[in-house]
Amino acid sequence: MTSGPFVPDLVEKTMSATPSEFHRSMAVLDASLTPALAHRLECDSGTITVTYDALPSVTLGTLLALPRARVTVRFVGVPAADRAQFMSRFDLAFQRGGG
Repeated sequence: MTSGPFVPDLVEKTMSATPSEFHRSMAVLDASLTPALAHRLECDSGTITVTYDALPSVTLGTLLALPRARVTVRFVGVPAADRAQFMSRFDLAFQRGGG
């Protein structure tokens, strides 16, 4: 039986998200979270810490400026299968519709 792709203990992503967008997406993972730039989530086997660090925005042409952030997910005492499952949920929570 496979558990999904390997997920290391530390995952860093560069994302286009404001602090309020970060919180809205984190609230999808856990509705009890209050607005913050760092969250500690308890799970059966360990802890997951998710932090938001703002980066300079990126300007595309003269009309579009996109916010950027480094989002870090750190797993402590979380087995590989649980890390993969969380990251799947995380990516879904932060997914945006397009058109």
